[in-house]
Amino acid sequence: MSAALRGKTVVFTGRLAAFTRGKACARVIARGGSVAWHVSHKTSLVVAGDEPGAKLAKARAYGIEVWSEAAFLRELQRDAGTPAAAQRGR
Repeated sequence: MSAALRGKTVVFTGRLAAFTRGKACARVIARGGSVAWHVSHKTSLVVAGDEPGAKLAKARAYGIEVWSEAAFLRELQRDAGTPAAAQRGR
């Protein structure tokens, strides 16, 4: 289980290239995190895809950690131990 996602509340914003939103959420949950649909002070991490919206601005205003989709994929790959594992189930 990924220590980077365990116990964190993650919000996705923008268009994700590698996953559907549902599959990205499932990956977070499988690694011990939870997913929210709105940014709040309880949000731990925002993953920003292409053309992120107001959620990104709100996250920055709150000082919440922001990852690019590429950083999210790297974490999934690191956790899985293989680059191909993060691409399964697109």
